[in-house]
Amino acid sequence: MNTNPCEMFRALSVETRLRIFEILKEKGPLGVKRLAELVEVTPAAVSQHLKVLKHAGLVRNERRGYWIPYSVDERMLEHCRGIMNRICSCGWHGNHRSARRPHGGDDDELRSLQKYKKRIEKELASVTKRIEQIKSRGE
Repeated sequence: MNTNPCEMFRALSVETRLRIFEILKEKGPLGVKRLAELVEVTPAAVSQHLKVLKHAGLVRNERRGYWIPYSVDERMLEHCRGIMNRICSCGWHGNHRSARRPHGGDDDELRSLQKYKKRIEKELASVTKRIEQIKSRGE
């Protein structure tokens, strides 16, 4: 397993691998055949993408008889999120408005900020739930 941030982000820089990662995050453990159906590529291609994701430490697998389900490594996902939080830390300070704002003006910026707010609220709910799960394990 590789914990190098460059390897993690390089692995996710390919659209198919990002899609595989998103599906595993959303649906939980899946085998190569089912992932191939969902991503609409061959099982061989999915296997190669999973090999890269696994090398980067983003996914793991555990043999269950003949079935080998792959899943997101939650610890690495948190590690990845931590890196992005340090790098990005919001970015909506208004300092670079002219460089980053779409040509649509204030309406586009407002819509963009509202979407961003919804994502943050969803993320906050997820973090709150995770905190509660960890606290309940400690009791």
